[in-house]
Amino acid sequence: MGSGCATGEEAYSIAMLLKENAPRGAASPNLQIFATDIDERALEVARAGRYPATIATDMTPKRLKEFFSREDGTYRVSAELREMCLFSAHNLLRDPPFSKLDLIACRNLLIYMGPELQEKIVPIFHYALRNSGYLFLGSSENVTRHARLFSTVDKASRIFQKRSGVTAQRLPEFPLAAAGRQAAPPLRQRTSAATLQDVAERLLVDRYSPAYVVINAAGELVHSSGGTGKYLELAAGAPDHNVFSMARRGLRMDLRAALHKAVSTGQVAIQNKISIGTNGGRQTISLAVQPLPPDGSADPLYMLVFRDIGGIKPENEPVHTTDDVESANVSQLEKELRETRERLQITTEELESSNEELKSSNEELSSINEELQSSNEELETSKEELQSINEELQTVNAELNIRVDELSRANNDMANLLESTQIATVFLDRELCVKSFTPTARELFRLVESDVGRPLAHVRPRFAADGLHADLEQVLRRLGTVERQVEGVDNGLHYIMRVMPYRTVDNVIAGVVVTFGDVTQIARAEEKISALSHDLRYRVEALETLLDIVPVGIFIAEDGDGEEIRANRRAVELVGRRATGDKLIPVPAILPLTVNGTAVSTDDQPLLKTMRTAKAVPAYEARIVREDGSSVDVMISANPLFDEPGKVRGAIATLVDISGHKDAERSQARLLHELQHRVKNILATITALASRMIRSSSSMGEFSTSFHERLHAMARTHEVLSSYNWGEADLEQLIRATFSPYGNAERQNLVVHGRPFQLDAATAATLGMVFFELASNAAKYGALSVDTGRVEVSWDVVKPDTLSIIWKETGGPTVEEPSRRNFGTTFIQQSLEYELGGTVELNFRPSGVECLLEVPLPQMESSDLLPSDWAVSK
Repeated sequence: MGSGCATGEEAYSIAMLLKENAPRGAASPNLQIFATDIDERALEVARAGRYPATIATDMTPKRLKEFFSREDGTYRVSAELREMCLFSAHNLLRDPPFSKLDLIACRNLLIYMGPELQEKIVPIFHYALRNSGYLFLGSSENVTRHARLFSTVDKASRIFQKRSGVTAQRLPEFPLAAAGRQAAPPLRQRTSAATLQDVAERLLVDRYSPAYVVINAAGELVHSSGGTGKYLELAAGAPDHNVFSMARRGLRMDLRAALHKAVSTGQVAIQNKISIGTNGGRQTISLAVQPLPPDGSADPLYMLVFRDIGGIKPENEPVHTTDDVESANVSQLEKELRETRERLQITTEELESSNEELKSSNEELSSINEELQSSNEELETSKEELQSINEELQTVNAELNIRVDELSRANNDMANLLESTQIATVFLDRELCVKSFTPTARELFRLVESDVGRPLAHVRPRFAADGLHADLEQVLRRLGTVERQVEGVDNGLHYIMRVMPYRTVDNVIAGVVVTFGDVTQIARAEEKISALSHDLRYRVEALETLLDIVPVGIFIAEDGDGEEIRANRRAVELVGRRATGDKLIPVPAILPLTVNGTAVSTDDQPLLKTMRTAKAVPAYEARIVREDGSSVDVMISANPLFDEPGKVRGAIATLVDISGHKDAERSQARLLHELQHRVKNILATITALASRMIRSSSSMGEFSTSFHERLHAMARTHEVLSSYNWGEADLEQLIRATFSPYGNAERQNLVVHGRPFQLDAATAATLGMVFFELASNAAKYGALSVDTGRVEVSWDVVKPDTLSIIWKETGGPTVEEPSRRNFGTTFIQQSLEYELGGTVELNFRPSGVECLLEVPLPQMESSDLLPSDWAVSK
């Protein structure tokens, strides 16, 4: 069933979807759609099933071919769909609903009703649906106030399902049926067919079973047994069917905890020794929450079973003061404290879950708000268009009112007017037969005096009149006016044909009036104007498109004072403003220009100066200072624009972005200075390294080999730094580059752990040599000297200002601590302590060498300590 179907588009759409997804052949179901509305005229359009040809843009060709047929420039719904959809007038607030429905689609109707009406209509939908039937609402409608009646299937699409076994508080009432309705006699209990076992089981459950209730996961009461008043009571205020609101004093927290445990685990949850206040005393009970087997509904159900433990104790029962009682009280208090903590934990989890749901709802509301804002913008645009059309219609309406007044006053002169006028007019009766005509009408129809009384269809017109008979019938049927332009076949003249109903003084429709106005001159003038306008518009659009796409900023001033100028997209971007969708954008005439740090005055502005002096401004370099503080270097020039008499009518200025060239010049100078500095540092490092190695080497051969290896290691480190333009280098890439002479991809003898970390050039150069000393020592004496050895390198920021690097060798030969410190050990320690201000801890374990390097980090802001931005500088 579809409520508020209007002209039937939604009903036919649902029918098409059902036909496409329903089984074919013998298993095909019998589909019936009841589409209702209170507007009879809309229902007539829906029953006809005829829609304009524009629906082809909103529908796939397959559906258009399968469910529609083309008739007279329109599309008509196929007979199969029209037979499936039954359209009838129906008022939701007055008429009784349909019943046993599988689906109710009522989209964007409830939003026009107040909360009181919605409270009455949603239970009517529940009453009309079958068990497990579906309700389809609009994007801004919901049934949150009736969660007991409906479960949510798809919240985003607003699809809900009727809960099985749940009935409304009372049957829906209707104004027309309420007065005559009498209380229905109670149904006789059908006990004749019940077996003795059924009677016994029912009696056993009613008299001897503990009290119980059935709820859903949200705590909404679905079913209740007798005797629950000791544990539940109605809360003050409006009736509420939530079991948490109905729980007596002392029961609510245990009830919430047990239900949460049963929902999360799917198992039976039991709470023992719960003390609740009831009937002026306190009753100790046990509570069991039993998940019920699924019954096909969308929401699971749970049964709460209450069992009494002992009798009711008075509130003011005396308390014994013995040591045993005090110990028991302490134990009881500790137990209650543990249970309270468990309840608090459960409550915290529920609160977090509720917060997540609120976040999701907030995102949905934000999405809906964006859609509403978009719709509001579209409505604003439509409003402006309607205002423009309304002004035109008001002008035409004023003219028509004047004509009507003149015609009413000159009714006695109608005969002379028809004879003297040059407007071809033909009067027809309701059978479309000729009643009279003006002499000018003979130029368009081959009419003679004897044609009066003959059908107009028997007269051959002198213009293309294929749709004339259809226009005449449409005017008689709808009492509207049809107006279109026709062209004579023989004379080539253009006419405005207007077909309107013939109304008598008593406002009775007695036929049709067809008039023809000669608009040949207007039509020809419009053709010429249209051709010229099209050519001019094409030229202007081509010029604006060219100005929009060129990578040069262009400013154009077309008035004498130059208070406001227009600029293309590139020019707007250069001055630091936000470009819009227009090709030429109005901007202030004063540009934010500076030359050598001095702002350009108003008199020296290129556009104003060009218009004032009528001379071109040669190109010169300047800088544009934007509002956000950034700047860009440009090359600016200006030229005047002259009109036909030779007077200056404006000016045009161009801006060329030369920031890239300026940056390249500055980068080149900076690079030369940096290269000079690096060469000096490298030479100093090599000299110091050579002098230290000469002192520690026993022979020139050993010195030459070690020196070449260290030079190659230094070259690999510098190669990594060069790839980063001697800026910040990646720590992992530095380690792998240093390890490359000793690595083996097949054995994977290097394992690296650590998040991305950036080092400055000086720190990277020092650590590269430290890694080389460790790697070369491992290749000669440690883990890399055998095939089974492996080196693991990991790093992390152990303190807010300290980088920790761990070098660990495993799988190599047994390592013994050397008796004296060699060159490599001394180099590592001095490099870390004196050059980086860090510490080194070197351990020679039997399984392999382990080295801990700690390098202090520079002081940074908290936002700079993100993992992707970690850096080390000397």
